[in-house]
Amino acid sequence: MHRGPVKEPRRITKHRIERRYCSDCKRIVENEVKGVLPRARLGPRLMVMVTWLKIGLRMTEEAIPRVMRASFGTRTSEGEVISILSQVARAFATRLPETWTKRLGGSMAKTLTYGRS
Repeated sequence: MHRGPVKEPRRITKHRIERRYCSDCKRIVENEVKGVLPRARLGPRLMVMVTWLKIGLRMTEEAIPRVMRASFGTRTSEGEVISILSQVARAFATRLPETWTKRLGGSMAKTLTYGRS
């Protein structure tokens, strides 16, 4: 018999974000959606999960899409993983621990370092 607290099922929110070409600024623009990063395909929780897999568990960019698919049924590519890591680095550059900066290496470490004030 289970006597622990009963958890409510998680709610999945799906946003349809229309992107359109702006003839004035000559760029693709989209409406702002609260709680998500701009131009992101996945939500913030999955983006943080990708970051944790890379930094916390030291997984390769090649292995992360397989884990995401097996765990969450989410299809991602290696390129998308790199893009997610870059977006998270830019968004949280001043908040990430210094040890994470070193573990990321390469251009992401530069992004985090230059993002600090």
